[in-house]
Amino acid sequence: MNDPRLVNALVPTLLNKWESLGPGNKDVLPLLECLHSIVGALGSGFQPYAEMVFARCVAQIDATLAARRPDGELEKDFIVSALDMLCVLVEALGRIKASYASCALTGLLGVDGERSVSGRVSGG
Repeated sequence: MNDPRLVNALVPTLLNKWESLGPGNKDVLPLLECLHSIVGALGSGFQPYAEMVFARCVAQIDATLAARRPDGELEKDFIVSALDMLCVLVEALGRIKASYASCALTGLLGVDGERSVSGRVSGG
């Protein structure tokens, strides 16, 4: 799977699809599951795309928090799927670069304060 020709054909197509869906589109969820598997299989081979995916996950969390319904409820699936992707990125790359960490703090601090967010973030 870590053939650069295959990676360069597949990953940009999936990322373009993610970009085209926009925030709040439920079609993002299965797409992220697919990317989750690819990132896990590629490991450090996913490095060229990691910063973009990391930023998109944080943006998805921010957008979900901003779109909180009047009753205070959140679309928790979007937050959980983004957190799952962040976890697999960290596992695949072995460590978080400083730029990733500062980006994460912006988005994830909002999740920390949300006591009603529940769900399982997978371990792998």
